[in-house]
Amino acid sequence: EKILPPFKPSDKEPPGEFDPSLVKYGNAKKADTRQRTLEAARERHELKVREFEGDQKQAEENYYRDARKGATLRPTRSKVCTIQLSVAGSGQVDFLCGEEVWMLTTFWDIAERCQHSSRKMVGFNTHKFDLPYMYRRSIINGDIPPLWVMTNDRYWNEIFVDIAKKWALGSTDSKSYVTLDELSSALGHGNKRCGLTGSMFHEFWNGTEEQREEAIKYGANDVLLTEMAAISLGVIDP
Repeated sequence: EKILPPFKPSDKEPPGEFDPSLVKYGNAKKADTRQRTLEAARERHELKVREFEGDQKQAEENYYRDARKGATLRPTRSKVCTIQLSVAGSGQVDFLCGEEVWMLTTFWDIAERCQHSSRKMVGFNTHKFDLPYMYRRSIINGDIPPLWVMTNDRYWNEIFVDIAKKWALGSTDSKSYVTLDELSSALGHGNKRCGLTGSMFHEFWNGTEEQREEAIKYGANDVLLTEMAAISLGVIDP
């Protein structure tokens, strides 16, 4: 919420202060009748004030709720909370945690070592999301990634292999789109963990100890499923 544009209240005019001079008494002349009319008008006004304030509060809550839902996909409104990496065949998943700048710099340093040693960095949907997201977050943090990472602001270096793109076989047809869960199941590698989605990851990561543990398991499972899919597609050796 600290990096979101501030909430803008509704343009609807607030009720303002109660003005007794605007109360209409009709033909009422008795003091007690007029007093009851005045009090009734005051109560109606107070109700309008409460309704207005309630609507404004609800609108603000809805604004931040909806913004948080979409923020995980927007580098201008969110941050990297962890980067998960694994050396193929190790069966171990490491989580980079700490200051965002350090995590991003460490990732590009690892990528550079892989590039020098002609080793692949394999991911799922990384060309469309992970790599562009981290690249832009690096720029926002004032740390531009190495020039070799991308060519002509369009093509990722060949060390970055996207399993989702590999599966699509160059097709952009919607029928060629596949989720990691669907592909893993089809290849006989199992499914993603239930009860958690990528859009919920940051909430669990920053939640309770139990939620953090669930996020770790979810992330590790994603990495291992991606590795097994890469082996099935011949991207890396068993």
